[in-house]
Amino acid sequence: MPPAVKDMVSAFRRFIGRNAMMAYLVMMAHRLVELRRVLKPTRRIYCFKPRRGRN
Repeated sequence: MPPAVKDMVSAFRRFIGRNAMMAYLVMMAHRLVELRRVLKPTRRIYCFKPRRGRN
């Protein structure tokens, strides 16, 4: 994971603690980093998040 993403995840962990939302954010961070790596520069990524933070 890129250093900037690691810093962001660490900041989120300090802010919201360890809980289900933190797990969701870490999972999405990994997915978004991988999507950015494999998509063309003209890419678009659309993310949907359920209102209650559940999958």
